[in-house]
Formats: sequence, C-alpha cells, structure tokens
Amino acid sequence: WIEIQEIVNPKKVIEIGMWAGHSALLMMTVFKNLQHLVSYDPHPVSERNAKQIKKFWPQHTYYRDAIWGNEDRHSNIDLIFVDGNHAKESPMKDFLSCLKVKPRYMVVDNLEYENIRELCARKLIIKNSVHSFRYGLDALEFKPMYWFYTNTKYSKSFGYTAKRPGIMGLFKMEGNYESS
Repeated sequence: WIEIQEIVNPKKVIEIGMWAGHSALLMMTVFKNLQHLVSYDPHPVSERNAKQIKKFWPQHTYYRDAIWGNEDRHSNIDLIFVDGNHAKESPMKDFLSCLKVKPRYMVVDNLEYENIRELCARKLIIKNSVHSFRYGLDALEFKPMYWFYTNTKYSKSFGYTAKRPGIMGLFKMEGNYESS
C-alpha cells in the first residue's frame, strides 16, 4: 500500500467490496492526501463495519449496493480498488463499472483466482459506449505491478487457521482508454 501511495498519491478512491473494512482502514491510514473513500458492498457485515469506520473517518461513504448502475456518482477518480464478489458474473460487472468511471489507476485483488486473472487478460469493450481497452490489463501499456501476500485466517466453519497466497495488481488506466 505504501508503494501505491508513492505511485498514485490518491485523493479520491472507490473500493468495490468492503467486507470487514480492513482495506478501507489501510487506505485511510496510508494514503496521505486521501480526501474521500467510497465503498460498495451489499453484505450486511459491511454495513455494520462501515458504521464503525465512519465514526473515525468522516471522509468515508458506504453504499450497500454493487457499483453497477451507480457509476454516474463518480468523476475524477484516482484509484479503484476491486475486491468484490469473485463468483459468476460479478467480476465482469465490476470491471465494466470501472471502465465507465475511468479511474487513473486500478488495483485488482485476488489475481490468484483463475477467473480474475483471465478477466485481466481480456480486451474489454462496453457495447453502445465510447469506452474500451485496446489490450488486456496485463499488457505493458498498463504498467502492471504485482504484490504477493499471505492471508492467515481462522475459519469457524472448519475449525482451523489457514494460510493462503494472494496476488494484487496495480494497473495504470490513464492514457489507455480509447474512443470507438
């Protein structure tokens, strides 16, 4: 996150997928010039956590929705952090919303999941729109940077603590949008 601060220096950030709020708290702590963070997550757990975060970080706005269909709320976004639902059509909808918002940079978490990695490698086009990518996000034009990390979590369901690898990527979006 410190490297992302140095590269992007974000002031306006959108978070897709908040859950417990760990990433939101990290961003609010590390991003020195952060003016506003908007989080989207339809889960009730996120809503409860957002209320606690708001007590300490008044620049945080939480929506109990997906970002899909709400892109017009945003302009001049420096960074979108994508860590939403990883199943079915949700990742594609998140990516298409990012494309509509047109952030300067995008951070995509959980590249260790095959469907997320494949989505980053696709050329994305919004039908009936003027926005598209010329290449997949893994192309050098997006100046990709990757971080590898370890998640250690206790699972009540399984009754043990597990360690799993994670991969997060930063992509420079600015200058890589084209008009049809």
